Amino acid sequence: METHDTAGESRNGTPERRDFFRIEDRIGLEFRKLAPDAAIDEQMFDTDHLAMLKTELRRHDQDFRNQLAILAERDRTLTAALKSLNGKLDTLARIMAFEQNPLQPEDWQEVTLSEGGYHLPAPAAH
Repeated sequence: METHDTAGESRNGTPERRDFFRIEDRIGLEFRKLAPDAAIDEQMFDTDHLAMLKTELRRHDQDFRNQLAILAERDRTLTAALKSLNGKLDTLARIMAFEQNPLQPEDWQEVTLSEGGYHLPAPAAH
């Protein structure tokens, strides 16, 4: 849900002088909390170990699209069948990717996004 706040009163009753957007939503969010004294290593968050395979897949996909455009001039029925098969492969790949790394219910977070960043509500006490 998107809200637009303008001059007036903020949620705590104090005068509000900013003009900004605030988005409140439930999102799939995975984050890692660092210890206050932890050194920041940029590779700590580089989890894309499949980058080379993704690049290769994009190259194959582009080759397929180029060949499909040429084939479409000669045989529309075959082109339609190949497009359908390509769509099935894309759907299967998405299903497999999701099953290998599903977003668990605890990964869904209520957040508020605004110009100042994001805000996560405090965890519920057990």
